[in-house]
This record gives sequence, C-alpha cells and structure tokens, in this order.
Amino acid sequence: MTTAHVYELPRGEKLVVPPHADDAVTAGKVVPLYRDGHPVGVLTPIDPDQAWYWTPEWQAGEREVDEWIAERKARGEPVGAPFSQSLAHVRELIDELNHEDEKSAAA
Repeated sequence: MTTAHVYELPRGEKLVVPPHADDAVTAGKVVPLYRDGHPVGVLTPIDPDQAWYWTPEWQAGEREVDEWIAERKARGEPVGAPFSQSLAHVRELIDELNHEDEKSAAA
C-alpha cells in the first residue's frame, strides 16, 4: 500500500495528524483525524494501482466533469445502441469467416 494525503481546509484552520499516521496507514490501518478535539475524517490506505485517481490533477478533472454534468454541458449519445450494432457486425463477419472455412474444408 501507499499513502496519499489530501487536505482541503479553510484558510487558518489546522488539522492535527497523529505522528504515527504514516506508519499506521502504510500498515493498512485507518487513522482518525481530529480538529479541535472533534473527528473530521480519516486517513485510509490507498491501493497503489488506484493512487492516480487521488492526484490533484485527476481530482480537478473529476470536479470539472461534475460541473459539466450539473450544468448539463456533458451530453452524448447512449453507448448501448452503437455498441450493440458494432457487436452484431463483428458477429456477422465471424459467421462469414466460419462459413468460408467450412466451404474450404468441404472442398
């Protein structure tokens, strides 16, 4: 496991991260975070294969897409119908090839 730390706090706010947090998260443990004695979140282990998702750049893109969706700017064709048509065409081509193979084998 690897750790990634993302903190978004209002200016002037302070968050206390326990000194053992990195070791604990690396060991696969969840570590609670407190601000002014109140729980405000947790540090959790992140699978190294998924760490890219939590990078600031990727999260900025996620927020941008969320805004597009909220503003109804993100539009597109449903993927189901074109995909089904393409799949049907591929099946037809495979059937044709199999039929040609059967003819060649019979000859």
